[in-house]
This record gives sequence, structure tokens and C-alpha cells, in this order.
Amino acid sequence: RDLLRGWLDACAQAGFTPNAVIPEPLLLPWQPGDWSVVLENQRAVVRTGRWEGFAIEPNTLDLLLQQAIAGAGDAMPQRLRVWGGPPPAIIGLEPHIEDSTPEALRVFASTGLPTAPINLLQGPYGPQAQWGPWLRPWRAAAALAAAWLLVQWFVLAQEHWSLRREQTTLRTTM
Repeated sequence: RDLLRGWLDACAQAGFTPNAVIPEPLLLPWQPGDWSVVLENQRAVVRTGRWEGFAIEPNTLDLLLQQAIAGAGDAMPQRLRVWGGPPPAIIGLEPHIEDSTPEALRVFASTGLPTAPINLLQGPYGPQAQWGPWLRPWRAAAALAAAWLLVQWFVLAQEHWSLRREQTTLRTTM
């Protein structure tokens, strides 16, 4: 939360508001049967499915990939696409090196946006509706409508009171 809030604050200070914030793993290229890995100095980003992935420190990548492959079942990848650094040593899976020295941002940008992205700008991070400017021209009309409804309520209350009095008079007469 703090990291996302920091990014949004940095964007606001730069003078722009992002329309969407998408998790990094979903920005990696994906196609059925492939897993994608971007290796950097401080982290590795992995996409294991259409809506699945993770980021981890590079020194634990081999172990976590082995566990992910063991738990993949029918979704076992046929190919491991790797950008940057030496490929992880995965038994039974041949890595396909796409580029040995890429910039992660270039890899993310080459993919484009997912067709139905998971947007992290929701709840307290989502755009807040700015109703003030939209409602300002309607204030006078709303005030007149409220006054008219109030007058109508008083007229109906008086009519109801008058009819109750007439009903009481008629019952007494009967």
C-alpha cells in the first residue's frame, strides 16, 4: 500500500494521473505454453499464466520456479522465455533466451496492455468522482425543486388535516 501510494504521489507531483496501474507480471509477454522471466539485478519478474505471476529476489528464483512447475499440473510450460541475465536452471525445461541485456521497461512496453487488465486503482486508490463542477449549474434548479416539494408537502398535509376534520364531523353527524 505504501509503495502504491508513493507511486501515485510521485505521479501527482509530476502533474499527471494514471488511468490504470497493472501488476508487473501481467506486463510480460504471454502465450499458452510459455512462461516469461525478466531477470534484473535486484529482482526477477515471472509470468506463469494469463493472470498469474510473481516477483522475487533472483537468488531464490530457481527454487520457486521448480515449485511452481511441480504445482502446475496440466498448465506445465513447454518453454521458458528469459530476458536478461543467465537463465535459471530448471530440470526438464529448456530456457529460450530472448535478450541477454534488456531493460525491463522495454520488455513491458513491447507487450502492450492486456486485453482485460487487472487494475490496481480501486477502492481508496481509484479515481474519486468530482461532482462539484458538474452539479454547480444545477444548484438553482435543485433548490427550486426542493422548495416546490416542500410546498407540496405542506399543501398535502393541510388537505389531509382538513379531510380528517371533515371525516370526524361526518361521523359525529351520522
